[in-house]
Amino acid sequence: MLVAVAGGNLQGVEAAYLARKAGWEILVIDRKPTVAASGLCNSFAQLDMTSGKDLAHVLNGVDLVLPALENDAALACLDRVTRNKGIPFAFDPAAYAISSCKIKSEQLFEQRGAPTPARWPTCKFPVIAKPNQGSGSQGVTLFNNKPVKPAIHSIVLFTLFIFSPVYFYLIMLFSDSRNDFSPYKFISNKLLSWLIRIYAANKFECFVLN
Repeated sequence: MLVAVAGGNLQGVEAAYLARKAGWEILVIDRKPTVAASGLCNSFAQLDMTSGKDLAHVLNGVDLVLPALENDAALACLDRVTRNKGIPFAFDPAAYAISSCKIKSEQLFEQRGAPTPARWPTCKFPVIAKPNQGSGSQGVTLFNNKPVKPAIHSIVLFTLFIFSPVYFYLIMLFSDSRNDFSPYKFISNKLLSWLIRIYAANKFECFVLN
């Protein structure tokens, strides 16, 4: 089985590593010539994933595409090309619209009764400033007095900074919303067992939600 991992940075490394443990053949695609995940794959393609024609050619023979990037234009192109070629694409635009937006995510948590940090100015210092979009702690700033919005980000979320132990959660959601694609065909028991073993070994919490 040939799996294409779209994006070769941190998320791509995780996807490529786990796919290898599942015994799959891996193609990593990224616009940069050198990325971390390229050392974990069977083949690498340097490609601008906003180009539908080039992307369609590279995906010939691919059985599944795993997105590992946060570029809206590239994700839209991947979605369009995989639909045209009939390749399963493990991507839900509606879910991504929430998960990629910290404000929408917090609103969802509040609706579901999940605890969230108090927002400034209703909380005391220290306060942490987080760009509304992005990951990997990029652009995150800690303020011990009056916070100032970083000029490079248009929307910033200011919340109470809580000193506590750090926990990582892996949450896997399965859905049959796209055509007749069943994730269980691709998310094998072997991969799930590796996920659980890896996260358990590192004392992470792992939940598998069906």
